[in-house]
Amino acid sequence: MEKREYRVPDPPENVRIKTKSNSATLWWDPPSTAGEILVRGYTISYGIETPSKKIVIEGVETNSFTINDLKSNITYVFALNSYNEADGEDSEKILLTAKTAAMKKDQFFKLPAPSDISVTAISSRDVDVSWKDTIPESREENKLELGIKKRFYLIHYLPVGSKQPPKKLSTEKTRALITNLNAGTEYQIMIRTILPNKNEESPWSSKVHIRTAPEESASLTYQNSVPESVVSLEETCDFEPIHLCDFFSESTAPLQFRRQSSSSDPSLPKSREENAGHFMVIQSTRDPAEKYGRLYSPVWTFDNSATFCLTFWDYIRKDSFGFLIVSLLYEGDSINMAIPIYKKKLEKIGGKDKWHKILVKSKLSKNRSFQVIFEVRKSAARQRFWVAIDDILAHGGHCPNDGLRYDSLATGNYF
Repeated sequence: MEKREYRVPDPPENVRIKTKSNSATLWWDPPSTAGEILVRGYTISYGIETPSKKIVIEGVETNSFTINDLKSNITYVFALNSYNEADGEDSEKILLTAKTAAMKKDQFFKLPAPSDISVTAISSRDVDVSWKDTIPESREENKLELGIKKRFYLIHYLPVGSKQPPKKLSTEKTRALITNLNAGTEYQIMIRTILPNKNEESPWSSKVHIRTAPEESASLTYQNSVPESVVSLEETCDFEPIHLCDFFSESTAPLQFRRQSSSSDPSLPKSREENAGHFMVIQSTRDPAEKYGRLYSPVWTFDNSATFCLTFWDYIRKDSFGFLIVSLLYEGDSINMAIPIYKKKLEKIGGKDKWHKILVKSKLSKNRSFQVIFEVRKSAARQRFWVAIDDILAHGGHCPNDGLRYDSLATGNYF
């Protein structure tokens, strides 16, 4: 009997699923009408809360598939359907939910801890830290133009015997400068390796102790010696450095922020300085799966600051619809605990097709490290947007009054 494509196929039957800590395997039977209605293959969609990622499988004979690199102890939504080339293309979806298994204790750490840690006190308030990573980076890691960070290091440090939470900083390098320490104080330092795209981290390294020098009578000036990762009261990024100031795009989101040069395409906006500068861009089509993207700052610490001021510039094309959301994520909190400090519809932010300055102020929990998250999200499935972000300035304390008129002022009252 000749198979025909006068209509879309029926959905797969007898769908089953089995999960492990980092994977899920689906099995199914072809539609009972597959002998009559042509089935060219199957589509699996999956995600947390919504099935936003899609896998296309060709051939009616395939009846199982394993999805890897899932997060452990998380409930996922899966959708399976058949397809051919008839109008409509896809069958009805079979929806399932399944929770991945919790990771066993001996599975937690697949990476070795950093080793050969060297700490040198270079002043009464600054120490230089370096270490070795025994696993070299692959060529595919740290795709800088995408801003996707695939490996970084987290440093914990605190005075020996202190009952306060440790302070933290992150870096992609195997060296960092820790500043604003107390003079004549013994500190304890630990380091771990993190692969965010693979949801993997190493155990903490062995503890290393260092005593800062006594208070100096004269102040010191350091030139050409400060690496990217420092604890300070001000952070800036114009995305000109190829390392993106340690900003990175959330790799598991449906959309990615990309570093873009204003000289690469005549249709692109010029940077604010009217030169061949760079900025971060996120763009969606009308595909319902392209729902959102997130850009993360590195971990920042503004010592003893109870307030926080953030300014940045955006460029929004006039056919953009959705939301721009800025949030604070305190170190150790999950993404669902991020605190929104700014949210506005793209279609209501300033003038379109030009650079536009936004100022945001918020209360800040003292002595807690945090990240700033820039999120662009659709508010309806068939919307689209094109948004650029540049010249980010963040500092502890109150926002200055420089006489400019800002589009919007958001005040957060959260800790």
